[in-house]
Formats: sequence, structure tokens, C-alpha cells
Amino acid sequence: MKKQLCVILSVFLLMVTILAGCSSPEPDSPKGSEPAENNESVSLGGSYTMATAGTAGTFYPFGGALCQIVNEAIGTNITANATGGGKENIALLANEEVDFALLDADLMSYALTGTEMYEGNKIDTFGSIASLFPQVLQIVVAEDSDIYSVTDLKGKRVSVGDAGSGTAVNAKQLFEVYGMTFDDMKVSYISFKESAAAFQDKSLDAFIGVAGIPTSAVTETSLSRKIRLLSIDKEYMDMLMKKYPFFAPITVGKDVYSTENDGETVAVNATIAALKSVSEEVVYHFTKAMFEHQAELAEVHAKGKDLSIETALDGIDAAYLHPGAAKYYREIGILK
Repeated sequence: MKKQLCVILSVFLLMVTILAGCSSPEPDSPKGSEPAENNESVSLGGSYTMATAGTAGTFYPFGGALCQIVNEAIGTNITANATGGGKENIALLANEEVDFALLDADLMSYALTGTEMYEGNKIDTFGSIASLFPQVLQIVVAEDSDIYSVTDLKGKRVSVGDAGSGTAVNAKQLFEVYGMTFDDMKVSYISFKESAAAFQDKSLDAFIGVAGIPTSAVTETSLSRKIRLLSIDKEYMDMLMKKYPFFAPITVGKDVYSTENDGETVAVNATIAALKSVSEEVVYHFTKAMFEHQAELAEVHAKGKDLSIETALDGIDAAYLHPGAAKYYREIGILK
């Protein structure tokens, strides 16, 4: 009997020990630790293309830097392609020939809403992602020229950018408020890089570009020929911004291109968009990586410093956001 009681007691104690081990508390998590899923790396895979602009402007190097940062963060293979910018990028999106594209906010708005040059031809193949940085309208003339106002460009040899580019559209809008058209000048439709070269060999009197500052084509030009930036007269600047609200005033400091004076001009935000056929998951992680790795982007390209979640939706109609971008903005609370 005693032997039987000992066996029963031994079994009981063993069961208590096992149960105690199963119910023992887990060690405390380190203070401030994030949930495991937030620390997991993402490796989405997949190859994509991004339309930028000419190699001498800002879009191409910035697009390359952005692709590099995002690819490393989420495991994609997005390649930045040089293009004519502006309308060509819209056409590439419309024909679904690229997956992502850098665009000026004005052209993107026209295409998505079917207004201005896209009247009756609304493009619905893509959605916007974010505003990136200001694109500055720059009118470059020689420091020793007799061109001191936009009106002085009448009869001059002026490059207004590639045909159909955002630069050409903005130049046309500027001349409109001055009561001028391209017919008042000897206009050339050539890229920023070609314009700079033509200006340096004195076959152009002025060239216009819309790009982030400093712009490499203008910087390189200023090293071989003294330049100044033509300012827009305040009266006409006010008229321009009233007619086209996406423009904002901006001062280009004389230190940017080593000019004698500051340049008073306007800017329109650069934006990025993606095809609707690019999955919500990919665009969500693209948007998230772009903002969460902003500091790294700023190290690779100077315009990365202008990227900010506070201005991500400036000039963007939320109704036309890509679902992946909208998901991210709702998640962080800046979109209801």
C-alpha cells in the first residue's frame, strides 16, 4: 500500500512540474521594441521601369537615386530610363510602356482630369504617388546680354525645351501672361543639355528649363560663360499664379550659379506616379520605403532633402492617388 502511494505521489509531482514549466511567463520584451512584423525585411522582387527626363536635368539622376534606395529597401529591380520628360512620360503611362514616371504636377493634373492639352482625352491608366520637390522655371541669358525682361526675348533665339515637354508648356504659359507667343521669338525645341551646348557656342540667346536647382546643365554652362537668371516681373508673376495656381514664387539665390543677383521666378512641384496595373502591395512598399529612407536618398541626391511627408500631397488631388500610396497615407494618418 505504501509502495502504491509513493508511486501516485511521484506521478503527481511530475505533472505539477510539467504544468509549471508550460505556464512560466515569457521574458519581458526590450523597452521600446517594435512588433516582429515591423522589423521584417521585405523582398518583393519583380522588374519595373521608371520614366525620368533628359540626362542633363534633375529628373534622371534623381530617378536613378530613388530607384537605388527603393530597390535596396524592398528587393525590387526598378530601372530609371532617360526620356524627353513631360508629355512623353504621360504618353508612356497612357500606353502602359513604363511602370513609374516622374512628372510635373501641372501636366499630371491635366492628364488625370482631361483638361488643357488633354481636353477630351483623360488618361486613367495611372495614379499619383507623391510630390517630391519644387521644379524651378529658369530663364538663362548671358550676363553681358541686353535681355533684362521677358519682353526683351522678342526676336531672340530661345530654346524652350523638347517639343511637348513640361518646360515648353510652362514657357508658353509664361509668355501668355506677357501677351507673347512662341511666334514672337526664334524658338528651338531642344533638350536642356543641347540648349546649354548651343548657348555656350552662342547659337542661342537664351534657354529655358524647368528643373530642380542647381541644374547640372546650367551649372556647367556657368563655368564657361557668365550667366544671369532672368527674373519674372512681379506684376506678371501675380497674373501667372492667378491663372495657374500650381505655380509658386521662388527665389534662386545668387550663390546657386554664382550670378551677380538673385533670380525671382516660379516653381511647380515634381511628382511621381505609377500605373494602376502595378500592384497595391508594390506601390505601398515603394511609397513607404521612399519616405522611411529619405535621409539615405538625401545623401545620394541633393533633391532628396526636399522630400517630406508634410508636403507629400501638395498639389495632388487625393481622388487620383494610386491605391498603394493611399493605403500608406491612411496608415500614417495624413489621409482619412
